[in-house]
Amino acid sequence: MNSVSHELRSPLTRIGLSVALLRDGPVAENQDIFIRLERDIGRIDSLIGQLLTLSRLESGLGTGERIEVNLSQLVQEVAADGNFEAQMSGKSVTLQINDCIVIDHADPAS
Repeated sequence: MNSVSHELRSPLTRIGLSVALLRDGPVAENQDIFIRLERDIGRIDSLIGQLLTLSRLESGLGTGERIEVNLSQLVQEVAADGNFEAQMSGKSVTLQINDCIVIDHADPAS
């Protein structure tokens, strides 16, 4: 449940940003659709937050699972998401990684 909640929340954020980008585009005459989409996204986000809270209460704050985590890949994914969000303001995010960084004993859900 913890992993599902986390994995759904990020795409929902990007969907919300996409809606905002569409609103500023040539289809601005469809405001009712955008309002409904944003409201539904908010509801889903709220439900996911409740699921995440329930999951943490039932299992503790962490999963306890410790595995090898590729930190370089994680940072690349965050930078790609940041770049998508920055494009709304006419900005960009770039990342240059020279070496692969791996954490041997990490909780992948944290």
